Amino acid sequence: MTIVAAITSKFDEPLYPTEVLIKVPEGGLTINSVALLNHIRSIDTPPTNQTTR
Repeated sequence: MTIVAAITSKFDEPLYPTEVLIKVPEGGLTINSVALLNHIRSIDTPPTNQTTR
């Protein structure tokens, strides 16, 4: 399972408690952005083909 959150570069300050500022260059972003934690989703991911030893 993977957890994802929406990210936008269009935001106003002050931020809401459910918004987290992500400053450049964090995460490879080229513009300051905000993670919208009220839009968190979980998605299924296929199992990997790795074997454990």
